[in-house]
Amino acid sequence: MRNKLGFTLVEILISIAVLGILSGIAAMSLFGLQKQLNLESAAQTLSQDIQSSRARSLSTSNSWRLRITSTNGYVLEEETGNTWTVRKTVSLGGVIKLTNVSVGDSVSFDTRGFATFNLGGSALGEIRVTDSSRTLRVLPSMVGAVRVVKL
Repeated sequence: MRNKLGFTLVEILISIAVLGILSGIAAMSLFGLQKQLNLESAAQTLSQDIQSSRARSLSTSNSWRLRITSTNGYVLEEETGNTWTVRKTVSLGGVIKLTNVSVGDSVSFDTRGFATFNLGGSALGEIRVTDSSRTLRVLPSMVGAVRVVKL
C-alpha cells in the first residue's frame, strides 16, 4: 500500500484552471462596477455643481449659471456687471457624455436663487449623463433641488 502525502499533477492543474476562471469572472465584474461608479460620480458632480450655483447666487447676490461647453464638459460662471466670468471648469473625461443638451445650453440662477433653464430647447430642464451603456437623468428644479434618476 502507498501512502498519499501530496497532490497529483492533474489535481494541481485543475485547481489552477478553476482559480484562473474565477479570477477572470471577478475582474470582468469589477470592470463593470467601475464603469457604473464613474457614471454615477459624474452625475452626482453635475448635480452638486447645479446646487452650488444656486447657493453662490444667493450668497454673492450675483447671477450664476452652469453652461455646457462640450459633450463632456461644462463651466460654472458668475455674472459680474454684464460679463460672465468662469469660476470653475469641469471635464467629465473618458466615455462619459452629456446628452439631450447642446453646447451653450445652461441652467441659470438669479440673485433670489430661482432657476431659468435653457436646456435642449426644453423649459423643464433635464441633462442626461451616459457612458453609452447606461444613462442617468439629472433633473434640476426651479428652486435648485436636483434629482439623479436612472433612465
